[in-house]
Amino acid sequence: MATINVIQDYDDYFSNWAKSLAEELNNLNSSIKVIHVDSGPYRSYGMQYHLTGNELYLDLYSAVRNGFGSIGCSPKDLAKELEQLS
Repeated sequence: MATINVIQDYDDYFSNWAKSLAEELNNLNSSIKVIHVDSGPYRSYGMQYHLTGNELYLDLYSAVRNGFGSIGCSPKDLAKELEQLS
């Protein structure tokens, strides 16, 4: 299963979401080994990601955890999308 590397998170909201994503990726036998989680204010998006080799970088808008905006997809949906990209 992918390792979660938390760069910044406020109440484990996003790292818990990333753990669910790691489980979904594991179910799909994904090659992603590390998920980096960063979050903060002043983002123009709920979530942005990029994949570099076998590392996934998630950048999330911190206010999403309080109901302002949304991530835009479930961990399962993102896992399926990432598998199509790799």
